[in-house]
Amino acid sequence: MHFIRKNKAGSGHDSKKIAIEFDYIVCYCKNVNFVQINKKPVDVEEDSKYRFADEFIERRGKYYLRDLDYKGSYSEKLDYPITTPDGSTIYSGGEFGKANTWRWSQKKFNWGIDNNFIEFKKTKDKWKVYIKQYQFVDNNDEKYIREIAYRALIDFSMVKGLLISMKLWKLMFFLFLKM
Repeated sequence: MHFIRKNKAGSGHDSKKIAIEFDYIVCYCKNVNFVQINKKPVDVEEDSKYRFADEFIERRGKYYLRDLDYKGSYSEKLDYPITTPDGSTIYSGGEFGKANTWRWSQKKFNWGIDNNFIEFKKTKDKWKVYIKQYQFVDNNDEKYIREIAYRALIDFSMVKGLLISMKLWKLMFFLFLKM
């Protein structure tokens, strides 16, 4: 892995042609199977996209709606009809066999209906199906702490770099770490 680090900020007045504000950090290991890089916790309490609430707010928290229709690679197992609240039938992408698929299998979708993880919305004459993405549980209704991977572009000073390296690897590899 390699990281790009922003190590300088300012006007660049002392630069002869181009102000150099970045350098590169190479991270390597003998065996990638023994490497554990921690992820950054997401502050879901302050995340404004979680704006809806239902009867499960105490345990699951608030939620936002993710489109069940997925515009990715096609899978026949994820291309099945869904019956909407008014009895009409819809497919991902609007028709069977189109490049879109549902994000969840039919079995998972049925579980989502039974456990209130699915929401239907009608706009004009068209139905949309959504997954409820909750703050504090995953899509199996298990307690979950949301995390995201650290970015390869790092913007920090030497002190911040030392603190982040301690968080990532739980130890200090270099005594004089320059980041």
